[in-house]
Amino acid sequence: MSNIQIEKLFNLHRLPEGIALIPIILYFPLGFVLAVVRFFIGLQTLLISCILPRFSPLRSFVLRVMCAVLGFIVIVDEHKRRDEKAKVIVTNHVSAFDHFTTALIYPSVLPSICELYPFLEWILGWRDFGFKQNKESFLNNIKGFCSNSNIPLLVQPEGTTTSGRYGLLKFCTWPFSLDFPLQPMTLHVSRPQIFQIAVTTLNSRWWEDLFWCLFVPVTWFTIRCLPVMEKPKSVSAEEFSEDVRQKVAADLQLITTDFTTADKAELQKKHFHNRFNCLSRPQASAAEQEDSLLKVDPEMQKMISQVKDVLPNATVKDIAQDLAQTKDVDRTITNILEKDVKNEAATSQSADTTSSNHTSPNASSSCVTPDNVYKAKSFSKSGEERQKSLEERKRQMLATARQRYISKHSFN
Repeated sequence: MSNIQIEKLFNLHRLPEGIALIPIILYFPLGFVLAVVRFFIGLQTLLISCILPRFSPLRSFVLRVMCAVLGFIVIVDEHKRRDEKAKVIVTNHVSAFDHFTTALIYPSVLPSICELYPFLEWILGWRDFGFKQNKESFLNNIKGFCSNSNIPLLVQPEGTTTSGRYGLLKFCTWPFSLDFPLQPMTLHVSRPQIFQIAVTTLNSRWWEDLFWCLFVPVTWFTIRCLPVMEKPKSVSAEEFSEDVRQKVAADLQLITTDFTTADKAELQKKHFHNRFNCLSRPQASAAEQEDSLLKVDPEMQKMISQVKDVLPNATVKDIAQDLAQTKDVDRTITNILEKDVKNEAATSQSADTTSSNHTSPNASSSCVTPDNVYKAKSFSKSGEERQKSLEERKRQMLATARQRYISKHSFN
């Protein structure tokens, strides 16, 4: 086992930084058009997959050609061929499309671990074996399928995707307790060197991964079959799973780790919360805090920018803190203005105390807003008149800010 940090097992960012980003920027208009065209071709491919007989050689051939047009190129390393006696296929997991691309070459069934409509399961090549019920029933259903079907069962025992570049997660053990011959396979995904775009990231969704697969000219999926393995009776499922994992890791030239899907889930939570940690980092400069806040997410960035357009003197930190609670641009503008008015009221009260120590009738104190616009015409000796003046300026500030906001974003 290795002491590698878990972050090394996943792509934290989709796009590269620095000079490597230039080719992607130049290619983007063409790539976007290509992705749109391929999307509609993909719909036709989906229709063809529904019409042709499932698991037929003709369907596999047609879909393989169509997928090549979509940019999915499947390459089979002929070092070792698929052994028909193996009822279970075990692969590493590097993308949301591993089963789809593997099934183009080796038709197989993937156990469904989430509840989907039967039609969607049928299209995706998934099958419900009762995963949501209990483990014993689940394993009995799978054993019955393997005993009576010529179609192998495809299993991805890591349980979740990794970058496929550094190491393997721990395998779940149930596939290795089936007492059927299994064949390990390795899957390697790559793209042209000029497009250093990650196939998947730590927090990406399948539709995001699909877009980038359609965007780049080509994505290569290389499949390599390893010798069939059978579990000796004297060996436990845990030991057998580790033997298989060592074989897969050695072929991919990766390391084996002690991390599991639960560790990935914790890492995802950690990275989600770390995006807001700049709010509690007093040692960070204001510029660093604003830069971190603007990278929270596109929706938050948009709302912060909208408030900033109306209230240019407000800090990004204050805006983000208020938006985190209100989730509403207009309400945040109102809150910030009201806060400024309260500060003005406090200043007014302080000035009132000071004026009591002076006898000059011309002595006055001006209350200044953040924009130095809404100044009091004079400082009244009457507290009631000062309060009326304060309320009037508050209404003016709110009305002006709302009007600027509405004009800026063309809201009705």
